[in-house]
Amino acid sequence: MRMYGLDKKRTSTVYLRQVQATSRDVFLNDTLNGQNFYVEMEVKDPNDKLVCQIGMSYEQFVRIMLSSNNVPVTLLKYRNEDGELVKEEVEKPDSAKDALIKDLDETIGSVNDRISDLKKDIYELVNSGKSVGKKKMEDLLSQIEVIESHYNSNISFVTQEAVNRVGEVQDNVKTQLSIAMNNMINSNSFEPNDFKKLIEGESQISLPDYTIKPIIEYYKKKERAEKSIDDMTNMELADNISVLLKKFETLERIENGDSEHNLLYFAHAVTVLGGVGISNVSYHGCYTVLPERAKAYLKFLISISKFSEFKTYHDFDK
Repeated sequence: MRMYGLDKKRTSTVYLRQVQATSRDVFLNDTLNGQNFYVEMEVKDPNDKLVCQIGMSYEQFVRIMLSSNNVPVTLLKYRNEDGELVKEEVEKPDSAKDALIKDLDETIGSVNDRISDLKKDIYELVNSGKSVGKKKMEDLLSQIEVIESHYNSNISFVTQEAVNRVGEVQDNVKTQLSIAMNNMINSNSFEPNDFKKLIEGESQISLPDYTIKPIIEYYKKKERAEKSIDDMTNMELADNISVLLKKFETLERIENGDSEHNLLYFAHAVTVLGGVGISNVSYHGCYTVLPERAKAYLKFLISISKFSEFKTYHDFDK
């Protein structure tokens, strides 16, 4: 056996260990919540002086071991340019709610701004002392339709973002609990998924629910008399024709797939001077249909249910 004497060459060293926070959770960079258990690594120079002390979550540690990318960590202590030991200041992470709101600001934020502007527009009209013209009412209606469209489109996205955010927090909590239990009983018998039911509320001993209760308004929509097609304005005719054109465009794609020979492509109808503008293929532009013929065409579209029965406004009555 080879023996080393006191003149053995000194080298830099690294010491890796698992740490339990003493008084309160430690906040580390790029983590969603405080860490009660985390991995700590000390790097010392050849003179056994501390160069830096690095803290990382278990998830960060695994990423370091398995990936070749840069991974965020936290310098709990490190030597600055003056040779003094200082610590990195870590900003406390946002709560799951605040983080979600920030993430969604680009989506739900614009809807809130639109609603605010619409409210101010209506308030100014009410207090202007002037009668509201048809053009202004149409503009307000258009704003409401945009808000409604954005709201409906964003519901599924917002829900998925919330699910992802909560899932990340739950995964971290399950890991923390498994480590804590294993330390308490000096065992490795607990795995993170052992706490799945406890965290996700499928157990009789699930954690209490402190979620904010929604405002549930049992609002009943106003009963409105169905307007006769013969009494509809050009705007109403255009809106109803648009809905049915979209319906038959969907049916055509189901039957024929996407094809350059399809009759309908982003088909729609709009109000134009003197009648209703109808477009079967969006890039072909609109063709003006007189109100009486638009009414007859709407009645025809309502009377059919299959795409095989569909005809364009050119020859529906032939």
